[in-house]
Amino acid sequence: MFKRTTIEKSFRSALIILTLSELAATIGPVIDGIIIAAWYGAGGVQQFGLVNPLVIAYSVLGSVFAVGSVTLCSCLVGKGKTEDARGAFSVAFFWVLILSVAFTIVLLLLADPMTKLLGADPANAEFFRETRNYYLGLTVSFPATNIVLLLNAYMQVDNDTKRTLLSTIVLTVVDIAGDLLNVMALRGGMLGMGLATSLANYLALVVLLLHFTKKNAFFKPRMKKLPWRLTGNMLANGITAFAMLVGNTVMFIILNRILVRLGDAAALVAFTVMRSVFGILTTVMKGLGRCTMSMAGFFYGERNQKDLSDLFHLVVKYSILAAGGVAVLAVIFASPLASIFVGGDNQQMLPEAAMAVRILAIAIPFMVFNAGYESFFRGAGRIRPSLIMTILRDFLLPVLAGLVLSALFQARGVYSAITVAHILLFIGTLVLFLILCRRSDKPFIIKILFPPKDFEIPKEDYLSESVSSISECLEVSRKIGDFCTRHQINGRRAVYCALCVEEMGKNILEHGFRKDGHNLISVYAYIDDQDKIHLSLRDNCKAFSPVEWEKIHHSDADPAANIGIRMIGRLSEEMRYVNLMEMNSLYITI
Repeated sequence: MFKRTTIEKSFRSALIILTLSELAATIGPVIDGIIIAAWYGAGGVQQFGLVNPLVIAYSVLGSVFAVGSVTLCSCLVGKGKTEDARGAFSVAFFWVLILSVAFTIVLLLLADPMTKLLGADPANAEFFRETRNYYLGLTVSFPATNIVLLLNAYMQVDNDTKRTLLSTIVLTVVDIAGDLLNVMALRGGMLGMGLATSLANYLALVVLLLHFTKKNAFFKPRMKKLPWRLTGNMLANGITAFAMLVGNTVMFIILNRILVRLGDAAALVAFTVMRSVFGILTTVMKGLGRCTMSMAGFFYGERNQKDLSDLFHLVVKYSILAAGGVAVLAVIFASPLASIFVGGDNQQMLPEAAMAVRILAIAIPFMVFNAGYESFFRGAGRIRPSLIMTILRDFLLPVLAGLVLSALFQARGVYSAITVAHILLFIGTLVLFLILCRRSDKPFIIKILFPPKDFEIPKEDYLSESVSSISECLEVSRKIGDFCTRHQINGRRAVYCALCVEEMGKNILEHGFRKDGHNLISVYAYIDDQDKIHLSLRDNCKAFSPVEWEKIHHSDADPAANIGIRMIGRLSEEMRYVNLMEMNSLYITI
């Protein structure tokens, strides 16, 4: 089941980087929580706990446009509409910039009612003031947080993964330094803690903006000829991100209020610790979801059933390996992990906090799989099933579980709500798999993903092969010729197709492959309704554009130089190349 594929290297790299980018969005508040617990005690932890759910709400705008625009751009690139994809990115960038600044102004003006809404009692003047101060300091980061979320979604797509890592390091170091400076020298209280996080986010943003100085950057903000009409498509694709973040925010507020009603101070601290750990552990879930979404959109645009199937297998594999590993470590090291967030004066609350972390850790593999599966629907633009899964996963099931379990098991019932919700959703998905697999004779990937109607290609009308050597390349070239002959394609076009695979495959093998044996070429061919033959060659080697090379050397004096690339350029109706997600993709239409 877990065989070697062309896309695994890119998927694994994307998973690591996107997990780091999600960590970047949560690391500031997590660091705040650790230092607040150490310097400001239980009161500070409670103030932090009341405002902390806003961190999720504050990322709604950036997440909606990140999810919506990356889904759209990936699909447009897969269809060959690269200029529309670049325009869609620019539209998303300027919408996030304009709206985030406007919302920040409004939120700052509404500081008092928002602080009261979060649960701080104005009758306790000092507690209310410090909660409000933390709210103000954190709210200043709104524009930076959202633009960082948007840009991080594109760094992996645009082959600049190291910049995301550098941005994360800058954010972490600056936030830690700012927090320590605040508590040890400036004595800025909760306001200073929030402002330190904001400063770290703005410096992380500067690092990401430097990406646009690269000459080969595929996505860059531009002011002219923006396709604003695509805004609706982005918002439709991004509505699941909105539902997830708002659902999470409301869910945590409701569960918070259940614990407040129970009147257990230790439980409230334990749940605050669990939420902080939740932000760290679920970065794997969010990273895998975003990685799956962008790749799935790419393959849906190409109508590539083989790579989509490989992507599903990778989601299952990394849900078991990566998420399972994280869950085991979290269970084993629950006490040390919880102790990071429990202040020195609150050590008696540590056992309860560790128990809450262990209960949450059980959910991690189920969370990751559920997020990955739902992301296939987002990648396909299937809004309804994606939205249903999101609402069930991030709001309805956890709240219902919290209400029922808290009546039976008090505080520990609230800790268990998220875990029970994800297990129930996983079981429901598994039952659906079994029903669909028994009732349908369609290919496995079609049965379980319900792709758009125009995506499915009958098995006999496409060919998918992998190449890692010259002998395999020649064999696949022969298979392509036979495939065309079986579909009554005339002999000349069949020879052209076979020649394309042979020449371009040999070129990649000779000039792109490394000696470590980890490279692979994926060859995919299908025939459309107009009898056009669509070939794609995808590899995970170093970037090289035969299209640009052919344009530059089209009229060179030596006609024998790189004759293979020149010949393919002349034989094909269309030849285009993109290097995104650390993959070279060459498309040829004959």
